[in-house]
Parts: sequence; C-alpha cells; structure tokens
Amino acid sequence: STSLWALATLAATQASGGGSDRVMSPAAATAAGRPMLRALATAGMGAACNPQDAANALWACARLRLAPNKQCAAALASALCAVKGTAGSGTAKPHEMSMALWGLASLYADGTLP
Repeated sequence: STSLWALATLAATQASGGGSDRVMSPAAATAAGRPMLRALATAGMGAACNPQDAANALWACARLRLAPNKQCAAALASALCAVKGTAGSGTAKPHEMSMALWGLASLYADGTLP
C-alpha cells in the first residue's frame, strides 16, 4: 500500500522549476501500480493490513484510477473497521477514514468500482 501511495503521489507532484511537467506521468504511474494492486489482491494482504495501509491503498487506487477487485476492496474497507485483537486491527483515525471514504466514493462515482 505504501508503494501505491508513493506512485499516486509522484503522479500528482509537479517537477521542480514551476513548469507543468510532472515527476511521473499518470499513465506511467497507473501502469506501474497495476502489478502492485494485483499482488495486494492475490496475496490477501488487504485483510491483514492496518487502517493506515488500507486508507493509503484506497486513496492511491482512486488517484491512479485503478480498480481493486471486490474482495480486495472489501478487505481494505473492513480493515478500517476491524475490531481490536484481530489480524491487522487497529482504530482508524478520522484522517484515515476520510482518505478511504474519498477513495471509495471517487472510484464508485467514476465507474471504476462497480
């Protein structure tokens, strides 16, 4: 999830010098993010991540317009609401909930997430 977040941040960051060039093109970041998202989904890591990782992954998916499969999206969303004492559990902070909800809403609104 940290790698996805970093890619999304790079794609949104302007290069130094005040020009309109980006550090990394959104298309290149999206292409690089696809295998990372696939690995996250296939490894079942979404279910074992903490709230910050889940929020970062959902935010990055929305920024890169990457659609997590339903199981991955559900696992990431449930990590935000996990009960203490379960795998990957923790209490989601308001900022993490905000990032995750924005990510899910953005993916749903533009049709990326059915």
